[in-house]
Amino acid sequence: MEKKVVNKKASDNEYFHLDFHLSMNMLLDYILTNYGYEGVVEYIKQFTKTFHKPLIENLKNGSLLPLKEYIEEIYIREKCQVDITYNKDKLIFFIKTCPGITHILKNNQQPSKAYVETYNTLYKTICEKSPFSYKLISFNKETGKSKHQFTRRTI
Repeated sequence: MEKKVVNKKASDNEYFHLDFHLSMNMLLDYILTNYGYEGVVEYIKQFTKTFHKPLIENLKNGSLLPLKEYIEEIYIREKCQVDITYNKDKLIFFIKTCPGITHILKNNQQPSKAYVETYNTLYKTICEKSPFSYKLISFNKETGKSKHQFTRRTI
């Protein structure tokens, strides 16, 4: 019998992130039930400071470009249209539907009541030690349709 060898790397596979949203949603509900809303916020802050450390460090340099590139990359990978307005002092992005919420609903689950914090707390934490502030302008809890704004802080 002939032996076949297949050489594959993880990077050869299509990006698959959607089930992360399912597990994150379950985790949010667990934390909410057992530790309250403050527990959810604290968890997301801790996660963000670790996972997004390179992005947090890049923003300290005073440019929104790394954040713009991150947002573009994430939504390309998620196959979700994102509209971005960007200049050196402000970045606004808008999504019609959240890919995470869409996937959660497709799997007959409901988004956690704290799901909004995966945007709100996450982006506020990313901006915490940077010259920028974050504001969640709008968020539809049924679809994730949302508008986000980052602006340079004034002294």
